[in-house]
Amino acid sequence: MRLTKALLWLAAVAFVAIGLAFAVVPGVPLGFLGIAASPATEFLLRSEGVALVATGLLLVLIPPARSWRTRFALLAVAAYLIIGSVVDLRAYLDGVVGAAVLPSAAIRIAAGALCVLAAIARAGSVVTPSATSTATTAQDGPGAETADG
Repeated sequence: MRLTKALLWLAAVAFVAIGLAFAVVPGVPLGFLGIAASPATEFLLRSEGVALVATGLLLVLIPPARSWRTRFALLAVAAYLIIGSVVDLRAYLDGVVGAAVLPSAAIRIAAGALCVLAAIARAGSVVTPSATSTATTAQDGPGAETADG
């Protein structure tokens, strides 16, 4: 559970930090990638920045004790990291971005794979309620009822 919580918090912090950079100073991240800043590229990066900040803040709300929600969050983060890296690698191969994308993509693919492994590990550890438990967590799925709904 510590790995799961750490992965979700690290993703949240990274999403918020990168999102703020995209939203506040979009020319800097564009420069790292070797893309010339223009009003259109800055607008698009600012828009993505807002979405990343919102996503990062939502990740903080995922309670690690809820296995289906936690697995879903881990898999969503993994999908974002891995698919985004594949898109970046394709952009590199097409000459759209510079070589700075390569170490970033490798780190994100590794982090995405770690999220997938953590989600798989969480699937095997289904919490069963004890006789004294007040929360109802008998079923492990999106329809599972819990104390807070």
